[in-house]
Amino acid sequence: PETDSVLIITSSLKDVMCLYEMGYSAIAPQSESTFISSEIIEKLKSKFDNIYLLFDTDYDKKENYGKLLGEKTASEHNIKQIEIPISYKCTDIAELIQNYNFRFAKGMIENEIQ
Repeated sequence: PETDSVLIITSSLKDVMCLYEMGYSAIAPQSESTFISSEIIEKLKSKFDNIYLLFDTDYDKKENYGKLLGEKTASEHNIKQIEIPISYKCTDIAELIQNYNFRFAKGMIENEIQ
């Protein structure tokens, strides 16, 4: 949409589709190794009231690169970060839906953006 109250930036198209089904505007870069430019982030800020990052949770690795990248990006662009709790043992929102259910995942997102 041209404008909305919430935009979620995530890491993959499958997560964008899941968030869309939940009723959220969402985008993802073309690949997980690239990110949206500062210029585009600034344009998005003028169109959306709240922007959140939802990157993959590397719960099974020593270093949680999704969390670290999210923290760095959120800090650089002054936007908020959403995290799937490591205790859920799910890498992304699509896996959270698969392992739990749609309502559970949507509730988690709603709690994070309040």
